[in-house]
Amino acid sequence: MKNKNENIVKMDLKKESFIEMNEEETMSKLIELFTEDKQEVLEETIKQKVKYRFIVPLRKSNTENINMLYKRNYAALPKESINLLNQTYLTIKNVHKLIHKKSLVDSNTLIRSAFENLIMGMMIYFDQNVYKEFKKLGLKDDERDYTKQQKLRNMFKSKLKLIDKTLFEDINNRQLKEMLDEYYDKLCFFTHSTLIVNEMVEAKMNSDEDFFLVIAKQNVFFIEILLNCCLKYINKDERSNIKYDYLTISWMILINDIDKKKYTKDYLSKYNGLLYGDINKEYLNKSNNEIKLLYEEMQKLEKIIKDDPIIVIEILKNILK
Repeated sequence: MKNKNENIVKMDLKKESFIEMNEEETMSKLIELFTEDKQEVLEETIKQKVKYRFIVPLRKSNTENINMLYKRNYAALPKESINLLNQTYLTIKNVHKLIHKKSLVDSNTLIRSAFENLIMGMMIYFDQNVYKEFKKLGLKDDERDYTKQQKLRNMFKSKLKLIDKTLFEDINNRQLKEMLDEYYDKLCFFTHSTLIVNEMVEAKMNSDEDFFLVIAKQNVFFIEILLNCCLKYINKDERSNIKYDYLTISWMILINDIDKKKYTKDYLSKYNGLLYGDINKEYLNKSNNEIKLLYEEMQKLEKIIKDDPIIVIEILKNILK
């Protein structure tokens, strides 16, 4: 027997196509679906749209462009760049398997590895100095000029607007640097033997992985999009098959899937305690704690939907067309 919600979703999409409706009818239908009794139908419909219009095309594009790298003979493209980008692609696939198994630490460990391989692969392509130093095994940190992680991120940052002008044109260089540094730093915290890793082990023991897996899902989305930009740039692939406007709704879906009745502020306070706030007060005040950040995002989303559902409906109207 088929899932009841699946049947309802199919019925709604077939009988009253959003594409065939005028503006008034579309708004009316969305408001109807936004009522509590049809909330599950709306959520399932949106997830299907995001999956087939954003996630599936993104992964298909990455697969096609990886294969294209190996099939074409690029005189100016070192084999090491191709292999590192391919390894980034393969690692991302393994991350999805780990997320499915609710493996918190290992999934973020692999995301960090994919990020490092992606940047190294691209900078070997862009910079001969990086390529020359990359070939030398056994270099100590103080002997490296171009292949230190911070140096690589700084150089990669300067290439982002060249790689994808549309996606990065509204972000200034300082913001790009902060974005890449913060992303990498957070991955390191979830990877190295820190209190964060200890916290993730506790989350696993308490069956609270779903809450923290939102972070891993967000991290892997970022690296997949970054890889797609780089592959399309190298292959001169100008097909506009990735709808990045689905990013906002994808984040809303991730947040909305969190069990808000279970993960209350009081419930999550025990994880704040694991970070020894009395000892790490200065750091925790300076840095965005992931638990606090996610909880605040949950509250914001609920408030937007409650106070001004028309804003959300406008987004959904475009998504469901």
